[in-house]
Amino acid sequence: MEDLENILKLVGDGGFLSVIVALIAGLFGRSAWDFYKKKITLDQAEREAIRKDARAEKESEQKEKDELREELKDRISSLEEKLTTALREKEGLLKQVYDLKTKLVRIETKLEILLSGGTIPYDEEKTDPGIKRGGRTRKNA
Repeated sequence: MEDLENILKLVGDGGFLSVIVALIAGLFGRSAWDFYKKKITLDQAEREAIRKDARAEKESEQKEKDELREELKDRISSLEEKLTTALREKEGLLKQVYDLKTKLVRIETKLEILLSGGTIPYDEEKTDPGIKRGGRTRKNA
């Protein structure tokens, strides 16, 4: 305390206020320095955490996109297989329709000949093996 009185005597009347301001500035200067140093450290840590979160989110989105892409590839492969199968079935059905149309034309022609009073020669190779002459099946005969 004596040192403080000696300092005040040296400074004079206006110096008391200057000494108090200098002491306050010194105390708060150190506190301010510590505060800003800690604030900067926390801001850097926060920015780094934000970067890590953004990076993790970006990787997660990329992973989801990759999974979706793989799922779509699987779906496309499945649909291509189904389409190929459907096309084969369609070709088989079209062939059956063609065969039935051919048989229908033959039957219509034979019917016209019979209705006009003509006769049709019996050709065993071209007739259905389940049908005998006269319209009876082998099971009924």
